[in-house]
Formats: sequence, C-alpha cells, structure tokens
Amino acid sequence: MIAATAGQPIGIVLDPVGGEIASALAGNLSQGGSLISYGDLSGDPISVPALYFSTRDIRLSGVTVGRWAGLPQDVRQSDLSLALQLATRSPELFPVEATYDLADIAEATARVEVPGKTGTVLVASR
Repeated sequence: MIAATAGQPIGIVLDPVGGEIASALAGNLSQGGSLISYGDLSGDPISVPALYFSTRDIRLSGVTVGRWAGLPQDVRQSDLSLALQLATRSPELFPVEATYDLADIAEATARVEVPGKTGTVLVASR
C-alpha cells in the first residue's frame, strides 16, 4: 500500500502519467477500484496483470477533455464544482511546482518538460 494513503484503501486513481507509475498505482487499488487515465506523460505503456481484473475486479478506463467538453452543461458544472471543492478543502492534493505569468508562457512550457517535478506548473494572469 502507498504510504500517502496511511493504509486506507485506494478506490480510484486519476493518472496523467501512464507507464510504471500507473502500473504501480493499479497494483494498489482496492477491490473494485478504478484507474482512470487522462494522459501519457511517460510515453510508456501501462502494464497490469490480467488477474487484477478477474480476482480484484479493477477497472481501467480513459477520459479526455475533448469528450468532457461535449457533455451536458449540468454535468460539466457539477464536475467543476466538485473540483473547486476538492481544491478548497484539500489543497495538498494539488501541489504547485511553479507559477508563471502569462507573459512567461515559453518559460512555463519549458518547466513542464523538466523531469522530477513534484507538482503542477500554473500559468496565471497577474
């Protein structure tokens, strides 16, 4: 079990990375858990033993912002509301690596590519 969960089961994982990280997270999912992939930052495949699906009933699915934008307005509004609630109540879930001004977009983009980041690179208009 991953130390950050303090021994609590992991029911769902949202993964933008893929590869070894997603594979390890899938191995820590609880019975009936889901791994939802929304990116492929690693460029490597996710490797999950077939027995995870039959004996632990885990699910692997994918989403993309492109499809989300086509959902009904009430669904998108509900999703945004939930995201804002999570960010407000639990900001530690969303670590920020660095914040850049919109004028520094090239620098921000370069920072995204730096290996070993521990958070999100934000772009804000100040």
